Amino acid sequence: SGIDLSRATLAHWMVRFGEAVEPLIARMRAELLSYDIVQADETRFPVLKEPDKPATSHAYLWALRGGPPDRPLLLFEYDASRSKEVAKRLLEGFQGYAQTDGYGGYTEVGQSPGILHVGCWAHARRKFVEAIDGNGGRRGQAPRGTHKASASRARQGLAFIQDLYAIERALAD
Repeated sequence: SGIDLSRATLAHWMVRFGEAVEPLIARMRAELLSYDIVQADETRFPVLKEPDKPATSHAYLWALRGGPPDRPLLLFEYDASRSKEVAKRLLEGFQGYAQTDGYGGYTEVGQSPGILHVGCWAHARRKFVEAIDGNGGRRGQAPRGTHKASASRARQGLAFIQDLYAIERALAD
C-alpha cells in the first residue's frame, strides 16, 4: 500500500494483538481439553535468534487437536523446548484419550490419572515395515536367522493394519 511502517511498530501491533486474543485462545484451549479425545504432536523448525541458544538452533511448534467432533479445534503453541514439561503443561486438566506418536515426552502424561495414552497407526505401521526390511530401523542387518520369522510376523501385523485402514475408508462418511 506504499505505507512506511517501522519494524518496531509492526512488532508492537503483533504483541498487542496477541494480548487481545489471549481470552479467546484460553477459551479454545478449555473447549479443546473438555472433550475426551485429544491428539498432540510437535514439529521442530529452525530459529535464528533464541535466548541462550546458538543463532541457528531449533524450536518447536506444538499442536493440539480435539474438541467437539462436529467442530474440532486446532491450537498451536511455540516453545523453545521439546521437554516433557511442555507436554504436561499443554495437556494439564485433560481427561480421556491422548493420541500421540512414539515420542517419550508424552509418556509421563499418559501415566496421569484419567488419561489413557494411545498411539498412532501410521507410526506403528512404520515399525512393521522396518521389521520387513530387516533392520528394525537401525543401521546394519538383523542377527542371522531372525529376519525371516520376524518379517513373516511383521507382514501379518501389517496386513491387520491394512484391514483396519480399509474399514476406516469404508466408514469415512
